[in-house]
Amino acid sequence: MNRTTPVKILVLDDDADFVGTIVDSLAAAGFASEGFYSVESFARAARSGRLGDVRVMLFDMNLGPRKGGGVLKAQDAILIAKTYV
Repeated sequence: MNRTTPVKILVLDDDADFVGTIVDSLAAAGFASEGFYSVESFARAARSGRLGDVRVMLFDMNLGPRKGGGVLKAQDAILIAKTYV
């Protein structure tokens, strides 16, 4: 990455309005970003390889209910990121 390449930031939170606000604020500040509202959509994008240029990831600590019970945590998303991004 050279100095003219914008830093791409990933935002993952189960609150779609919050994600939109953060993504819009980052764009206004000159950063490229991509927002996700669910771990499932984030995981699909990560597995597809399209997140390879992400340099910073912002995760909600509690991402809401997990299919089958329990609560998704940021560490679940971090494992996906370490595996695919």
